Amino acid sequence: ADCCLAVSAGGGTMGELAALAVPTLLVVTADNQAMASGDAAELGWCTAVDARGCDPAKAAAVIAGRALSLWADAGQRQRMQDAAAALPLDGDGAVRIASALTGPAPRSGNAARRRTALA
Repeated sequence: ADCCLAVSAGGGTMGELAALAVPTLLVVTADNQAMASGDAAELGWCTAVDARGCDPAKAAAVIAGRALSLWADAGQRQRMQDAAAALPLDGDGAVRIASALTGPAPRSGNAARRRTALA
């Protein structure tokens, strides 16, 4: 991905951002995001800010400040991108899950078409 910095809530999107090696500021907005966001930050590819229970204006100021600080620090963003690129993520998790549930993908050719049509 051709992106220098993302700001995202600490939900499911963080896996996509990590797989794309995008330096990220994660914002924890709900209790169920806290542990995964903290774990991700420990891996070095992102940083996290906890906005749970904060006054919205204060949270916005903290988020903006952290984002601007990261934006100004190209070296830090490069280290975050390098850390994400080193993670064992290949983007094929959904394919592996589907294969585990349904078996291997059909082979090309007439036999595969017949097998798929009969399934």
